[in-house]
Amino acid sequence: ATGASPADSGTTATVTPGPGGEPGTGPAPPTVAARAGAPDTAPQDGTARLRISFPVEAWVEIYDRNEARLFYNLVQPGRELDLRGEPPIRVLLGRTEGVTMEYNGKAVDLTPYTERGVARFTLGR
Repeated sequence: ATGASPADSGTTATVTPGPGGEPGTGPAPPTVAARAGAPDTAPQDGTARLRISFPVEAWVEIYDRNEARLFYNLVQPGRELDLRGEPPIRVLLGRTEGVTMEYNGKAVDLTPYTERGVARFTLGR
């Protein structure tokens, strides 16, 4: 999980490389999952699942209930994040144009949280 810092509290992170992978490396390698067989909905273990797709480069900071850092890095266009952590989940997206997000399998509208292209919000309170 490139750039992810999963906590020891059951938090997992997956980063899917964009088309072409990293510069100069050829085709994108397959997704590397930190927890295999993850369903598209809320996990049954009390954690929350957050999936984010990035058509643009964006700075991302995501923390769970215990302030454990789920992700803190610059995400390149074409990448996806698949994160789990204990809710509530605090999110900062440094650029939101075209970004899509799901929280426990449900689409999240970033519009009400976005000001001048930056979104700050908490999910699962």
